[in-house]
Amino acid sequence: MQATIGPQRYYTAFSSLTDVKPEDIVSIKTDGAMGYNCLKRNMKKINVLILLALCTLSFFGCKDKNGADSNGYVDLGLPSGTLWQEMNQITPGCTYADAQKLETGKLPTKAQYEELISACNWSWGGSAYTITGPNGNSIILYARGKYYGNEHAEERHIGTYWTSTEAGDGVYYLEFTSERKEFYTCPRTHKCYVRAVK
Repeated sequence: MQATIGPQRYYTAFSSLTDVKPEDIVSIKTDGAMGYNCLKRNMKKINVLILLALCTLSFFGCKDKNGADSNGYVDLGLPSGTLWQEMNQITPGCTYADAQKLETGKLPTKAQYEELISACNWSWGGSAYTITGPNGNSIILYARGKYYGNEHAEERHIGTYWTSTEAGDGVYYLEFTSERKEFYTCPRTHKCYVRAVK
């Protein structure tokens, strides 16, 4: 069927956002349902406005509802003032040398992980911990598994995360399950996951 869209009917709605003219609204054919043909030049203008808004939010480091800044760092209200990134920055697991090649932030120290454990509430959700800080903001630390040499196993059951605290020829890492959170040392060539702080 032929569906004709009256030009004046939609002029008011569009004119407040763009300079579309009544004659720009056109008739289109459908197979029984009415549709609207939004002109490319007006959609481009709307897309530009959205892009400008996103760039502005990013530029000013606007925070989301969980308190994360533009790089995804969350203020959990910790005594040290440490901000923790919401997501793992490097995936999959990597060596200690590669773990230090972060786009933003740095590897947390063993002491920063210890503060995260002692000052926050850790709630196991089946394959990850939701970690809620004193101020109510939270991050999720995933149980991505563990490397045994080049073999990867126990995903969703164990989480292994690098710290920046060195111990002789090795480095401390955090290992957790639903029942425990412990620190061990391993060679720098071992593979663990990375969560950044700043």
